[in-house]
Amino acid sequence: MSLILVFSLAGGLGLFLYGMKLMSDGLTNVAGAKLRNILEKMTKNVVIGTLVGLFFTAVIQSSSATTVLVVSFVNAELMNLFQASGIIMGANIGTTATGLLMTINLSEIAPLIVFLGVIMVQFCKKQIIQNIGQVVLGFGILFVGLTSMSTAMEAMRSSPIVVDTLTSLTNPILAVFIGIVVTAVLQSASAMVGILIVLASQGLVSLEMSFYLTLGCNIGCCVSAILASLGGSVNAKRAAAIHLTINIIGTVVMGILLAVFMPQMIAFITNLTGSAHATGTALSSALGKDVAYSNTIFKIFQILIVLPFYKQIVKLTTIILPDKKDDKEEGFGLQYIGPQITFSSTVAIPQVIHEVERMAEISRTNLNIAVNSFLEVDISTIDTINKNEEHIDFLNHAIFEYLNHINQLPLPDEDRRMVGPLFHVIADLERIGDHARTISNITLTCEKKNYRFTEEHKTEIRELLTMVNSELELSLEMFTQKSLDHLSEILKIEDLVDQREDMLQKAYLKDIKRKETAPREGMLYSDLVAALERVGDHATNIAFSILNDDSEEISRLLEEEHFDPAEYIL
Repeated sequence: MSLILVFSLAGGLGLFLYGMKLMSDGLTNVAGAKLRNILEKMTKNVVIGTLVGLFFTAVIQSSSATTVLVVSFVNAELMNLFQASGIIMGANIGTTATGLLMTINLSEIAPLIVFLGVIMVQFCKKQIIQNIGQVVLGFGILFVGLTSMSTAMEAMRSSPIVVDTLTSLTNPILAVFIGIVVTAVLQSASAMVGILIVLASQGLVSLEMSFYLTLGCNIGCCVSAILASLGGSVNAKRAAAIHLTINIIGTVVMGILLAVFMPQMIAFITNLTGSAHATGTALSSALGKDVAYSNTIFKIFQILIVLPFYKQIVKLTTIILPDKKDDKEEGFGLQYIGPQITFSSTVAIPQVIHEVERMAEISRTNLNIAVNSFLEVDISTIDTINKNEEHIDFLNHAIFEYLNHINQLPLPDEDRRMVGPLFHVIADLERIGDHARTISNITLTCEKKNYRFTEEHKTEIRELLTMVNSELELSLEMFTQKSLDHLSEILKIEDLVDQREDMLQKAYLKDIKRKETAPREGMLYSDLVAALERVGDHATNIAFSILNDDSEEISRLLEEEHFDPAEYIL
């Protein structure tokens, strides 16, 4: 076997893997956000979840991407373990679509497909056309790689070393182990199946051993989900464990059935694909179909076996991975964005949004603690307020750095439009945290000077705080849901906050003139009122960050009947 053949085989494998990645990334960019929304909303029933997982994986051509996405959803508490189990089972079947696609002989027109893809990527200005071009380009490169591998392996058939090595593989357990290792290294079951299709089509691996090698793929493909769960919550680890458990059970059961009914299975598959009677070129194609078809049939059968027991599988993972007492304790760290051992562009923005929601909750809580402490001149909460402010600053910096990182990477178009607004939102939330600390400093001054406020003044501040809390809550919901349902209400509350702030400022000036309030005490009260009004402004900024027009134009259009809010969402 010459070195040139080895290089040709390695190059073909490289093109094949790169083509698969281009296809997956392109499809994710085109439809990733919409498919993600389907995953979130249509998984209440495990059967429907399985079908959705099948469809999603067949579209993005990667079960690893789907399972990583599911682990991220579970980590972000967007999906429970029962829903996750359905998606995972569907992904196991959906990933076989790639193998079935490879059985189509497109080697002659693959270069033309590559050319069309390059034209779309290089010379089309519209991003959606470029993304589709990336899919076309990846599809063509995948088949160019397959052709290159097939050509190299055809030449290797004359090498006694290669033939003897591959034909000596007769141990089923060893074949399963090889399937596990190779798939784990490639982190792609589809890539392993593609290699097997090429080997089988050249007669370099027997159908019997290909069965066991594909069973090994089932377990090897779990590596991506396991790596993705390492930095996540215990439920994220359980989701990865569910994936591994389902595939181990399916592999063991199918291994036993194959050991008992191997002749019948071979007869069934070869008659189905026509390889039992094919000759010449048709035989080569049929042998490749043997691998692809058997892989699909095995996966479907495995899922039918474990589907009725999905609840028991979930329960088993909760026993193996019990809750930790400190698992839900918040510290100075990111809760939903884990260490980037693996990265999935489809879940990057949802992860950020959930960290932002967490940051917003800490900011809002800190604001309420600070205002209530001010009204009672209670300095016992100062340390809590300062600690929360440090946490907010940490999250602001960490999320900012992560946004900078993912902004350099390919993202779904809809998600990319959210990067800019997210930068603005974390800045506004950080400023709200600063206002809480400012109010706590005012409280310290009041304590030192022994200033106190009347019940009437306390009631006025509490009413203003209630309005600001409502505005902040609605603004965050509007941003995270990307919905204009509360826009009119937010604008009305903002006007009320401005009016109330103006009224309270004027009322306190009158009190000072009447000498009912000391000037210094009045200034502190005025600072508090102004701080709350500015928090309201930040809340409005958060709401309007998802809009692609200015607030005055939106306010005007809200009064007009022909206004279509959807046109103004990024």
